[in-house]
Amino acid sequence: MVSGADVVTFPHGKSSTARLLVGTDAPAILELWDWRLAPGDHHDGDAHPPGTREMLTVLEGRLTLSVYGKSHIAEEGDAVVFSADRPHRYANEGDTPLRFMMVVTEPRETPDRS
Repeated sequence: MVSGADVVTFPHGKSSTARLLVGTDAPAILELWDWRLAPGDHHDGDAHPPGTREMLTVLEGRLTLSVYGKSHIAEEGDAVVFSADRPHRYANEGDTPLRFMMVVTEPRETPDRS
């Protein structure tokens, strides 16, 4: 169990935050995040190790997700799953606050790319 007092918060810009609610370490990494992006804010995510997946759902507002060179719009209530082994961006291009929950999972071992 993780108490609310132990949740790690990462500030972004003037009023945006990413909160790591709970996570596990190796051998299998799993994280649950609560993201809040103010209008006009964005976060550029680095490429994760091969095989990493992200799943998210938009709770409020509209998310512009850019991955694999394309941008996609996720509205309130929408859910998205994508491979996060390339750079990606979460952006709030609207004029209202954006909130989304996200799960990140990294594999136990890096998949063989033969």
